[in-house]
Amino acid sequence: MKQVQSLLILAICALLFSCHAGSTNQTDFISQEYTEVQTEIKTLIHEIFDIAKRKELDKLDAFHLYGPKFTKFDDWDPLDRQDATTAQKAER
Repeated sequence: MKQVQSLLILAICALLFSCHAGSTNQTDFISQEYTEVQTEIKTLIHEIFDIAKRKELDKLDAFHLYGPKFTKFDDWDPLDRQDATTAQKAER
């Protein structure tokens, strides 16, 4: 009985794999352009730059994920790691 169950499970897995492998509806994530997402990202980046130009630091902080796991490297050698508080002070 166990052999029959094992063979049945193996046959079902083989059938599922062959159906998936023969599928031609797969998306090519590398060459697809994602124009809507690119437009959203460009808009967001321009918004961030505009906020920075106006020096609205509180709004700018909202784009950061400051928290206990936040980490950033400073811009000069020896590239020290900064926590959220240190990075926020340096950016201001």
